[in-house]
Amino acid sequence: MEQMSAAVHVGDIEEMRAIFSGGLAEMFPRSSDVDMIAEALEEADLDVLRHMFA
Repeated sequence: MEQMSAAVHVGDIEEMRAIFSGGLAEMFPRSSDVDMIAEALEEADLDVLRHMFA
């Protein structure tokens, strides 16, 4: 989670995608949260990502 926060802080979408697909997604019990984050990563929506991880 700390790595994701650091990547969000600097706006590194590629790093966020790698972290999320590398195991972070499995930490979220609700599939709706996983879907929302995946969509935000796909669209490079930093506002949503900052809200979730900052």
